[in-house]
Amino acid sequence: MKKFKLMLTRGLTLTLLAVLTSTVLMAQSRYTGSGTEADPYQISSISDWNAFADTVSKGTNYSGKFFKLTADISINVYNDSDTVVKSDKIAGYWNSDKNYKPFSGTFDGNGYTLTFNVGLKKGAYIPGANGKNSYPSAPFRVIDGATIKNLHVVGKIVSTRKFNSGFVGFAYSKKYNNRDNIINNCTSSIVIDCSNIFYDGESDETRKYDCSSGGFVCENKKNSDGNVDSKLKLTNCIFDGSINKGSNTKANRVAGVVGFNGNASVNIEYEDCIMAGTIDLSSVISTFSRNGHTAYSGRCLFVPIMATFL
Repeated sequence: MKKFKLMLTRGLTLTLLAVLTSTVLMAQSRYTGSGTEADPYQISSISDWNAFADTVSKGTNYSGKFFKLTADISINVYNDSDTVVKSDKIAGYWNSDKNYKPFSGTFDGNGYTLTFNVGLKKGAYIPGANGKNSYPSAPFRVIDGATIKNLHVVGKIVSTRKFNSGFVGFAYSKKYNNRDNIINNCTSSIVIDCSNIFYDGESDETRKYDCSSGGFVCENKKNSDGNVDSKLKLTNCIFDGSINKGSNTKANRVAGVVGFNGNASVNIEYEDCIMAGTIDLSSVISTFSRNGHTAYSGRCLFVPIMATFL
């Protein structure tokens, strides 16, 4: 009997190991490529993107790994009802500044276009339907020491809550791999519609209509561990989309590139960037980013012929 129990235990252990090994191999073989700079993982379909985004949201940050987009893809996020979210995946998990799961690798858009539509199928998106991890609304919900390059994002975001962006929701850095966040050679043509923004839980009347959105990033954050040496660097980037108030005349707090710089000790660097989009909100707006602490180099331009503040 003891021998049988021992054999049974060993059998279960071997079975468990086989399952775990199979799971790891399946995760590794999900993409074409090996994840190196010379042989990056390839994202060639929405199925590939959803698999990638899901693993990031579950805690695989891919620090030191490389991804390359090999086709145009379209991401759709919407509510099937007031309580159910049925959608494609967003990369990253966020619950608080101390509880988040970021993307920390390198994502090369390879010149392709990512279409990001939020709330277009069933009316304005309701983030609360899926808990805190249903916002920010951006293809990369959270990054930390990541590089995103050579990517064009188009589409439209219609949400009932703040924190909406064409590229990144929250940008932390130097917690997982001691790297700054870098966005290089990218264009955001996203349209952010603030007409449904309203949060009754705010006592400050103006913050009930706080959009806190940006063409590229919702908010540049300081890490919860107190790191004050983190940077967000944008090089050769263009915002030529729009951030609109629609019928919500009280909508406020947006910027063309980074919606808000979250701490005085966290820096943003722009090099050869252009703000050529449209912002028609009437209060608490900025051309490139709100809350200062920003360095500019090369030719960083606000193009009044193309860009408009109405």
